[in-house]
Amino acid sequence: MNVKRGERKNVPKPGRLFLDTNIYIVGTMAPDDPEGIILRWLIGETVIEDYPRPEVVISNELQAQIARVARRVRHKDWAGHVLSLVWRMRIVNVVVSEKEVEQVELAGTIPREDAGIYLAACEGKATCFVSENRKLLKAAVAQTNDFECLTPAEFVVRYLEE
Repeated sequence: MNVKRGERKNVPKPGRLFLDTNIYIVGTMAPDDPEGIILRWLIGETVIEDYPRPEVVISNELQAQIARVARRVRHKDWAGHVLSLVWRMRIVNVVVSEKEVEQVELAGTIPREDAGIYLAACEGKATCFVSENRKLLKAAVAQTNDFECLTPAEFVVRYLEE
């Protein structure tokens, strides 16, 4: 499917994205929801004129979270399917050290359970973080200006809709 962007979309595009775990899970289950629209674009099923697919930052922790949640939601074969979608994207894989995670956890600026995810986005030099996790988004926006933080619906409206 090809989509032509409207004139109002002449906004700078993010160079690298970081998608939180929920984007992969919900996007695979609901291809017509904002999460699914983002995934279909990033794996190349949807082409947007004058907007090439950006790189997507992933980490071992993110992959482990995706697999764990997908197995819990459905089963291990479905988890493998969700992870296979990740590898169809233009990815940048980063490694975050346990020491770095501990430092962020101790600082208390990012929710403890999201420290590794946040650091992966930083380490991968993401320019846009997409998540439905309002607590994480609020913390990231309030404490840092490392990247733009959007919900899936906000991302679709800002960058992908006509």
